[in-house]
Amino acid sequence: MELNQKQLDTAINKGTVFLKSNCPKMKKLIASKPKCNLLLSDDLFYYLCKAIVSQQLSVKAAATIFDRWTNAVPDKLNPNNVLKMEEEICRTAGLSKQKTTYVKNIANYWKANKSFIKSIPTQSNEVIIKELSSIKGVGEWTVQMLLIFALGRLNVYPTKDLGILKGLQKIYALPEKPSKAQFEKPAKKWGDYSTIACHYLWRSLERSEEH
Repeated sequence: MELNQKQLDTAINKGTVFLKSNCPKMKKLIASKPKCNLLLSDDLFYYLCKAIVSQQLSVKAAATIFDRWTNAVPDKLNPNNVLKMEEEICRTAGLSKQKTTYVKNIANYWKANKSFIKSIPTQSNEVIIKELSSIKGVGEWTVQMLLIFALGRLNVYPTKDLGILKGLQKIYALPEKPSKAQFEKPAKKWGDYSTIACHYLWRSLERSEEH
């Protein structure tokens, strides 16, 4: 379902209350960390490119390289202008050859699939992940970041995210290599608000490392 910002804010407040009521460990964590805030965005192309550029980088490094790259884009960051960029310009901005290929793959997809792109806000998480992960270079995690940070979906659980794993191990005292059942068990108390829980798991690491 497509939400506006006011509806999303209301849903986040409701979800936070739910987590505090249903999960004692999450209640304690929520009380000690900044509130979960998500901002909707109409520019999904921007966010997908940002997720690609940010892969395997610290927050600080990713922000620096992404800003440098977007400043090098002629005029506005859109599919046409990204496709015009020469590889040397991207490399100078800090993008690897592989990441340059990936953002151009996204640009080509955006130009060829305008109908689906327009329908994304009303599509299910599963459909969006399946469709966008068909773009070479865009994996499930990347699409999940789009679902969270651009579409404001509150029921996303990026199980392959290293920060989430570390947060779970820290808060729930899981073993270094938890089984799938151990990894999924805490989420049973989160209901449809996995995204909010993940926000607090990420924040649980902020004293020692950036996410």
